[in-house]
Amino acid sequence: MFGLIPYHEIKENEVFLIENCSSIHTFFMKFNIDVVFTDKKGKIIKLEKDMKPWRILNGGLKAGHVYEWTCGSISKYHIKEGKDIKPWLQKN
Repeated sequence: MFGLIPYHEIKENEVFLIENCSSIHTFFMKFNIDVVFTDKKGKIIKLEKDMKPWRILNGGLKAGHVYEWTCGSISKYHIKEGKDIKPWLQKN
């Protein structure tokens, strides 16, 4: 229900998973994050780099899960839409 709101930061390589979710908000957050939306099978369908606090983001009709990453992770790990999320989770 609160996700990362109570945190002041997340450590590098940490990933916060919100299952069965197609949209998020960053109200009351204290830091920026990278966001990865996947379908229920783990296929990446939407990426959002450097999402700032006080924003709303919808992953679309196919979105099934949301992964919230340390800001900069999408670029650092070359995460791409259309790929399976599992290899990137194994790196973290």
